[in-house]
Amino acid sequence: MPRHLSTLRSLTALTAFATLSTASAEESGKPQAPQTTTPARTGNQELLAGTYSVSIPAITCVHQGSAPPPAPMTCGGGGTLRTDGDNTFPCAVNSNATLNTYVCGLNLPSGAQIQEAIAYGYDSSTVGYFEAAIWSTADATLAVSYFSSFGGTWQNSGVAFNSGYSSFPIFSASQPAHTVVAGNRYVIGFATRDPIQSNLVFGFRVRYSLP
Repeated sequence: MPRHLSTLRSLTALTAFATLSTASAEESGKPQAPQTTTPARTGNQELLAGTYSVSIPAITCVHQGSAPPPAPMTCGGGGTLRTDGDNTFPCAVNSNATLNTYVCGLNLPSGAQIQEAIAYGYDSSTVGYFEAAIWSTADATLAVSYFSSFGGTWQNSGVAFNSGYSSFPIFSASQPAHTVVAGNRYVIGFATRDPIQSNLVFGFRVRYSLP
């Protein structure tokens, strides 16, 4: 091979090697985008340990029995403007002379510890009341388990009480916490009866913790 061709080939190879080395060095000097990973979320692991509360509106609970439920209580104002010009919205469960019972689902993760449950409403009748209780039932049975310290005695606003706003515990904060057990249905039941229709049920607040 002529000497000049051999020299040219060597220079070409050296230039290519230098170019690749420079590019590699420049690439290694560039800031690298951080590598992100999505944490796996299984079951309740995405929930942090701590204390929480959940509020259940009475108007979202289901009426039981064949008797027609009382008409929902409506409220007005608050900037409400309906399509037909109305200014009202549903806000509470009203009462009538019939004992009307409702059930609300209490959907808490297994392992949660119920610390307190309170019923809220309005009672301005000396002949009416609203009552409530909390319980669980195993998925495969119909047997009720009242785990509150009140047992199966439904707590109430007082038949003769007529002073307006009323609240009472259905699971007392003074008793040991109850741990939600997997494979059980948890509910809050409430009822109202008042011949003069002066009882309203607002809803419930449940405080619980996750270990």
